[in-house]
Amino acid sequence: MYELLDRKTESCIGLRISGRLTEEDLRRLRPFLEERAREHEALYVLLWMDDWEGWASLSALWEDLKTDLSINENVKRLAVVGEANWEQWMTKLTEPFAYGKVRYFNESELEEAWAWIESPVEADAQ
Repeated sequence: MYELLDRKTESCIGLRISGRLTEEDLRRLRPFLEERAREHEALYVLLWMDDWEGWASLSALWEDLKTDLSINENVKRLAVVGEANWEQWMTKLTEPFAYGKVRYFNESELEEAWAWIESPVEADAQ
């Protein structure tokens, strides 16, 4: 299941993911993300893995991969927030495939993660 988190700019997208992600969840989410990618050259995404249990099925995983591929070039920063070691490792595995910068934050660093994706892009050059 996912929940959209409200932020001050449309190019910043926050998603709280909990439980199991289903194929239907991702079919509903993809059009929203693709529309944002069409409207904004650069997207800044925060994924808050709040008691996330993974995908409900292989078809849900496939839908997730298709969604990721459809917006990957637009994502300039991806902040993954979680508490589990496997979520941190999953984030590290994502880095080579991401066009933008990827960082992992512990759940206690949620506000720091928001600050990072909302900070000016010039900060990446430092």
